[in-house]
Amino acid sequence: MNICLIGAGRVGRPLADALVNLSHTVEVMGRNEVGGKLHHDLSAYELVFLTVPDQQLRKLSRQIEYRPTLGIVQCSGHLANENLGDNVAMFHPMMSFGGEETAAIFKNCPIGITGPDALCELLEKLADNMEAKPFQLDEESKATYHIAGLFASVFPYVLLLVAREQAALAGI
Repeated sequence: MNICLIGAGRVGRPLADALVNLSHTVEVMGRNEVGGKLHHDLSAYELVFLTVPDQQLRKLSRQIEYRPTLGIVQCSGHLANENLGDNVAMFHPMMSFGGEETAAIFKNCPIGITGPDALCELLEKLADNMEAKPFQLDEESKATYHIAGLFASVFPYVLLLVAREQAALAGI
């Protein structure tokens, strides 16, 4: 399958590696290639993954010319698919990405998927082939799922910092 991945950051790089490991043809476009404006012809691709920061999703998705054979996949969790265009799905790993991950990070990783049935079926197969743990998520639960991921990834660190401060105050 021909896949374009826009966003060569923390999520994009390991996702591109995982897709290449599955023998897909993947072109990665980073900040230098896109720079806020999409000048590339996407007609050769069957899937376009958007792995950019949330605040860039709407602007970028509006620049993609819709066609029925193109699936657009966002990897964010809080924006509604319908706000991003037609034939849009979400592929949201429940994982915190620090920037040094490889394709192996997806093994056993839960991945929430929402969107049109045919596109979700394709994304579930991709996730299964990555040895991830895909599951269907209804559109109304996306924001809650996203927030749960934020709490799970950030709160343990914050609690550790607070515990260290309290221990220092106690002279420990």
